[in-house]
Amino acid sequence: IRKLQQELEEWKNGYADLTEVQRLRQDAAQEADQLRGEVESLSLKQSALQDDVHLKEEELSSLQADIQFAEAEKEENERRYSEIRQEMEELSRRLEDERKAFARVDSDREKAVKLLKESKENLLRVTKEAAETAEKCHSREAEISKQTERYEELARYLENDKEQLEQERAS
Repeated sequence: IRKLQQELEEWKNGYADLTEVQRLRQDAAQEADQLRGEVESLSLKQSALQDDVHLKEEELSSLQADIQFAEAEKEENERRYSEIRQEMEELSRRLEDERKAFARVDSDREKAVKLLKESKENLLRVTKEAAETAEKCHSREAEISKQTERYEELARYLENDKEQLEQERAS
């Protein structure tokens, strides 16, 4: 009986061990299921993260392309700015030259105006002198005309006297 009790005790212990093993197996299976779920969840998260990484890499690539484009555009704008600045400097020099030329032209114009005023004064003086001279000439012409008429009259008178003398001599 003791033997049987011992066997029974051993069997109970074995059964308890077996139950413990089954319980441990069940716990392990549950943990395995739970871990599988976590692994699936982590796989999904990993996949999502890989998708996010891929998107971020595409965004980074796009941003790098944008940066390269912006740098190229910046260089082009700097080149254009430099060209425009040089053109503005050239135009400023030309404007300054034009201002100097305008100042010279303005000075020449002032000289021409002064010369024109002097010429006008000289013209008025010469015109006045010419008018005075013309008046003197008319007066002299009138005087010469009178003298010419007088000489012609004297010449006729002399001619008449000469004819009379000749007639008197002939008679």
